[in-house]
Amino acid sequence: MKKRTARRLFIVPGVILIGILIMAALIFGNKPPVQIEHSLQGTLVDVIVAQQTDRDVIITGHGDVQALHQVALMPQVGGKVIWVDPDFLAGGSFSEGEELLRIEPADYELGVQQAEAMVAQATYQLEITQANAEIARTEWKLLHINGQDDDEPSALVLHEPQLHQADANLKSALAALAKNELNLERTVLRAPFNCKVASENVSPGQQISPQTVVGQLYSTDIAEIEISLQPSQLDYINIPGAKTEILLKNENATHVFEGYIHRQIGVIGSAGRLARVVARIEDPFHDGSALNLGSFVEAQIHGNIIKDIFPIPRVALRDDNTVWISQDSTLTIQDVEVYYMTSDEVFVSDGLNDGDLVIMTMIRGAANGMKLRPQPLENN
Repeated sequence: MKKRTARRLFIVPGVILIGILIMAALIFGNKPPVQIEHSLQGTLVDVIVAQQTDRDVIITGHGDVQALHQVALMPQVGGKVIWVDPDFLAGGSFSEGEELLRIEPADYELGVQQAEAMVAQATYQLEITQANAEIARTEWKLLHINGQDDDEPSALVLHEPQLHQADANLKSALAALAKNELNLERTVLRAPFNCKVASENVSPGQQISPQTVVGQLYSTDIAEIEISLQPSQLDYINIPGAKTEILLKNENATHVFEGYIHRQIGVIGSAGRLARVVARIEDPFHDGSALNLGSFVEAQIHGNIIKDIFPIPRVALRDDNTVWISQDSTLTIQDVEVYYMTSDEVFVSDGLNDGDLVIMTMIRGAANGMKLRPQPLENN
């Protein structure tokens, strides 16, 4: 028992001593940890390079395509329709002066013959009256052969009233003949201009009158588009003459037509307080054209050339007409002067320099001096 107790007295202090030695070795034997310094790299941003240049203002508007002329076609004489051109259907095309339909001419031909007879009769009466007047003058001279030189026969003696009446009758007969010939000519209904048929409402055998609408026509030489603009935009456009591209967009393609600004209407609309200009397109509805009457199109009007400006995307313009610039990888909030603005671009006239890196990325809490990591914007 005494031996066992003496052994414990030596073991316990030994274990404690060994533990102390191990702890000392761990504390004093290990090297201190390596300190790694972390540098602030900055916010990654996309940038574009500002470049001063000359640019023409492109003003965009929209409108519907309208023909220069649209008419409801009505005959000027009535009668039975005896012939209709096979192409007188919706979509048919005609040149100015081409026949569209014919009305039975028999009644009008008889009218011409009757008027010709009246002209012949009136001509005969005038010739008889002129001969009688000449005989009356000769007889008066024979009866007054010894009279004074200044004696003159009266108007009644010379049959002047009868001459006036006969002359008026002939003019009336000639007018009636011209009217009947005109009515006969009008039995053929012709295209009033180069046109297409919007709709038709006539058939052979139909009885029509001067109040009958036989079709709707629209001209094909010129189309017009009325475009609404802000009144301030008119300062950048040459009226008339500004080059205008008319874009017809659909799911498959975009069709472009060349046009020009023809006139300004000169009335501010009550809805939106917008000004209105009219663009024209030459030969818009030719065969194969994708443009149709009533098509909704976009108009890109080429305005005046602006010199020495910096065009930048509109998204790069920040609040209070400022632009964010990356200078030495730090952010600078720069005030700029905007000369003109479109839906896509801003033209800056002051506040930028050639080579400035304009920041395109949106940054929360942007402030002067913020660290940046600029990278060129792709596809710029």
